[in-house]
Amino acid sequence: MHPGKRYRVIRKFTDYDQHVHPEGESWSFLGYSFSPYDDGMSFFVSFDDRQKWHIRLQWRPERQGDVLDNLAKYISAL
Repeated sequence: MHPGKRYRVIRKFTDYDQHVHPEGESWSFLGYSFSPYDDGMSFFVSFDDRQKWHIRLQWRPERQGDVLDNLAKYISAL
C-alpha cells in the first residue's frame, strides 16, 4: 500500500481490537509500523481525510496472519 492512496476492503476482516472491517469500507492509507516483539502490524488510515485511525493487526496464524499474508485478497486500491 502507498501513503496518500485510497483503498477499499474487498473481503471482511476483524482486526486485533475486534473491530470488523466490512466489504466496501474505504480509507486513505497514511502509513504503517511493525513491532517484531509481538508481530504487531499497524496501519494508519483516515476514513474522512481529517482524523487518523489505527488498525492493529497481529501477524500470527491464529490472529490476522491470513489477512497480512494475503493482503490483496482483503484490500484493493481505488
